[in-house]
Amino acid sequence: QGSVAPDQMSFSSVLLAYTMENSLDAMVEVETLLDQMLELYFSGMDSAKPNKHSFATAMSGFARLGQPEAVERLRNKMEELYRDSKDLEWEPDIAIYNNVMLAWSKAGQPDQANAVLMEILESGTIVPNESSFHAVLMGWSKTGKPESAEELLHQMHEWYVAGAHDSPPTTQTYNIVLDSWAKSGRQDAWQRGRDILRHMEALYKAGEDGVKPNVITWNTALNCFRNCGKGDFHHAFKFLEDFLQAIDE
Repeated sequence: QGSVAPDQMSFSSVLLAYTMENSLDAMVEVETLLDQMLELYFSGMDSAKPNKHSFATAMSGFARLGQPEAVERLRNKMEELYRDSKDLEWEPDIAIYNNVMLAWSKAGQPDQANAVLMEILESGTIVPNESSFHAVLMGWSKTGKPESAEELLHQMHEWYVAGAHDSPPTTQTYNIVLDSWAKSGRQDAWQRGRDILRHMEALYKAGEDGVKPNVITWNTALNCFRNCGKGDFHHAFKFLEDFLQAIDE
């Protein structure tokens, strides 16, 4: 009987199955399998060649678990492969770097995630997208650093206007920034939440449909008020009135 060699889809299916387990033990197996695939490929088995999707699958699994060192290790391996071969299947793209940023943010180190974003912008060869900025913003939100989140929001808008990327801030972007204020527990959180919400409403009324406040926006802004411990029922009542009016509109 002739032997049947596994093809690239077979390897990809196994990689995906391991990553779906969402466990470190499974991810160790993923990285081991990637190394074995490379060894087989360089030994002459073309069907074992791991491509960009193979690396992205592995990196996303580590990123979800907040394992930035493992993601950086895979990124470095991919960059080395591309540098040595110029094979486009090993050229890191924005999806690869988004996984790196997400991993650092999940690990509670948004400074590192932000450094990767700056590296991308300065390179001029890879264009960040909405997911890139959101990966960093979620890190600032997770660690309760709302000023840093707001600063990045402003930078995102400025860089978009300057043509550095193609992703303007959206409702989801503002919602993440609002969430960073809600989680901060700061006394001024309700004021910043209110101001951000009003800014979104003004932008929407000026014709920017992509920043229309939604139910998540209002609920998150309300959390800014509730979580700061400010017992000002007049402002709370006024906020609810504004919310109901927005729903009617």
